[in-house]
Amino acid sequence: MVSQSLRTGAVRFIIILVFVTLLLLAYRVAKYAYSEAEEESENYGAQFSVAGGQNSQITGRQFAQVAYCKNLNSVIIIGGARESSPAFVSRDNWIYSFDSETWTALENSIVPRAGGSLTVIADEPNNCTMLLQGGFTNWTYMPPEDRGIDTSSVFTNIDSYVISITEDNDGMNSLAATKVDRFEQAMTSAHTSIFWNGSVYFFGGIYKDKDNEASFSGIYRFDVAAREFESVPTSGAVPLSRPGIVSALVEDSEN
Repeated sequence: MVSQSLRTGAVRFIIILVFVTLLLLAYRVAKYAYSEAEEESENYGAQFSVAGGQNSQITGRQFAQVAYCKNLNSVIIIGGARESSPAFVSRDNWIYSFDSETWTALENSIVPRAGGSLTVIADEPNNCTMLLQGGFTNWTYMPPEDRGIDTSSVFTNIDSYVISITEDNDGMNSLAATKVDRFEQAMTSAHTSIFWNGSVYFFGGIYKDKDNEASFSGIYRFDVAAREFESVPTSGAVPLSRPGIVSALVEDSEN
C-alpha cells in the first residue's frame, strides 16, 4: 500500500502543477491581449502628427470658432483667445485645406472674438457660407496662483455676421462678412448651435456686458432666408440654463 506521506506528496505535486499551468495560461492570454491592443493602437489609435509635416502657422489658442466646409474640404478658424501675459483675443482668421495641407490667412474686419459659434448654413462648390454668432471680446489673464482667468471684463455684447468663404480659379480664398441685426439672446458665449431645415438653432450660453449678466435656457434660431433671429416656442419641461454645452443633430430613422 502506498503510504499516507506519498499520497500527500502526490496531491501537493498535482496542485502545484495545476497552479503553474494556470499561471502560464494567464501569462499567455495577457501577452496575446497586449499584443493585439498594441497592434490596434498602431493601426487605429488616436495618435497626433503634424499635418503636412510642418508646424502650424497659427498661434496656439482656445475657444476659437471653428467650422468644416465639405466642398472646400477645409477647416475655417475665426479668432480665439490666448492665455498669456498679456492675454488677448486673437484678431487673425485662417483656413486650412486638407487637400493641399496648407494654412492661409483670411483678412477681414470682423470684431475679434472667442467662445462663440461658427455654423455652416450653405456649402456649395467654391463657396461656403457660415453664421458667426456671439463670443466674448475681452480676455484678462491672471497668474495661476490668482485662479487663472479674470472674467470681470469679459463682455459678449457683440454682433453676429454671415460669413462667406469663396475660392477663385487660382485656388485663392477670400472672406466676406455681412453684419446681421442685433438680437440679445444671440449675443452669448459658450452656447451650442446646429443647422437644421434652413435655420440655425442655438441653446444655452451666457450674456454679459458691463452692467448685466444672464444665462439663457430657451431655444432661439436664425432664419437663413430672412436673415433674422427669433425665439422658438416650446412646450414641456425646459432644461436649466447652462453654458459650455454641446449638441448634435439626430436624423429621424426607422431605428
